[in-house]
Amino acid sequence: MLHAVATLLKASNPHMLRAVDGIDPKDESTALPSPHRGDPALHFWSLFGLSFEVLCTSTSAGPTSAATVQAIALEALLGLIRPDVAGTVLRDVALFDEVCNLCLRLAITEGPEIKARVLEIAIGLAQGFVRDLSDPALALNGAEESEAGGDDKLMQCLRIAVTVLRESIPAVTTGPKRASVSLCPCPPVQLLITPHRCAATAVNVALHVKHLNAAFVHFADLAELCPMRLRDELYAVALHSYSRACHFIRSDWSLTP
Repeated sequence: MLHAVATLLKASNPHMLRAVDGIDPKDESTALPSPHRGDPALHFWSLFGLSFEVLCTSTSAGPTSAATVQAIALEALLGLIRPDVAGTVLRDVALFDEVCNLCLRLAITEGPEIKARVLEIAIGLAQGFVRDLSDPALALNGAEESEAGGDDKLMQCLRIAVTVLRESIPAVTTGPKRASVSLCPCPPVQLLITPHRCAATAVNVALHVKHLNAAFVHFADLAELCPMRLRDELYAVALHSYSRACHFIRSDWSLTP
């Protein structure tokens, strides 16, 4: 079910947008939910809670691996935090913090594919509060208070992004899944005797490079949402991380798409 929700919300499918809001999907006479809505969609909390629980438990589902289940849950979460689905619920500091803390944990503990998807969540969160800062209705709470809250949220999103880049490079990662990006399954003794690259290594490296490319692209997208005064520093962080990644990956593997 989450996979269907994730896929259709990502495609902005009008039938799914109506269904999540408790509207008959075939009722095309009803307007689609507004991105400026206040309350969340009717089924938002049920789907949000299910996605959140899946990400917290990290268990497999029959033949489906735990990583695949997590990827589906993250894609569903990305669709659910859209303003035309979530409304203004993420203005709640406690809820925003919970989502960020979950993303930070996943960025540290999970593999490259999950890390890249976590960055997509950070971008979605950043887009939400950047939109909120330009909302005239928030002026009632005071411009300074809104800007301060936006800065705090921005720092949390940037913390997630920098963590993803750092943990995506096996040479510097501190997470428990450091071995998951090992580039060769052969015994260490064999590597010492005869340095080589087996077929499994080629597949692992290519997949890792693909996810690493995605992480850098998402990081750049997040940087574009930040104030100009921060962008140079963020680009410097990305360049440093890129140089570390190039040092780690063999010279005959390209980090360019």
